[in-house]
Amino acid sequence: MKTESFKNLAIICFIISAISILINFLLVNNFYQSGGGFSDLEVSLTSILLGIILFVIIMIVNLSLLKPYVLNHNQSYFSKNKFKLTLLSTLFTLLFCLIVAVIFNYVDNTLSYAYSTSLNSMFASGNMDEITLETFSRMPLFLQNIFMNFIAIVIAQFISVNLAFKFFLKRN
Repeated sequence: MKTESFKNLAIICFIISAISILINFLLVNNFYQSGGGFSDLEVSLTSILLGIILFVIIMIVNLSLLKPYVLNHNQSYFSKNKFKLTLLSTLFTLLFCLIVAVIFNYVDNTLSYAYSTSLNSMFASGNMDEITLETFSRMPLFLQNIFMNFIAIVIAQFISVNLAFKFFLKRN
């Protein structure tokens, strides 16, 4: 992959990550501020919220910003680099999401702590000991729901990169 394409891909993934984490932070903060903590419904929504936001933002940003990249390459270049582009965009998005989430957690970790204690109390047993709860609450919300977020990023990157190339190559 060319250096210019690599740099453009990194910029696209940074935009995706920054927008997604910012929107998630604002929505989760709104949940937290609205009722003096998290209700059971808000805990449930928060666990899938970032995955859905990531999926939508990745689809929109990739389909709009990958157009010049696709139009500058032919079909043979795409068939050789489709997997590499999807893999790199997935890794970049995960990396930038982690960086941005850690920064937000460093600025304000009350959301992570409130979410983890609400999650602990949501289950009937509430068996999480204090050390585990403290460790879990120090993690950014992105990491507390890493499985859903990873699945959403992989699926959205795969679909959006393929759609971008199929849609724009036919017009080229």
